Amino acid sequence: MLPGLLDAAKRNVSRTLTDLAIFEVGLVFAPSNQAEVALPVV
Repeated sequence: MLPGLLDAAKRNVSRTLTDLAIFEVGLVFAPSNQAEVALPVV
C-alpha cells in the first residue's frame, strides 16, 4: 500500500499539488444481536 501512496504523492508534487492528506477506508463490523458486547481490556 505504501508504494502506491508514494507514487501518488510524487505524481501530485510533479503537478504542483503540494497539499497532502492520507486516510484509510475499510470495513466496519457491527456486533451481532447479542444482549451484551464485551470489549477487550487493553
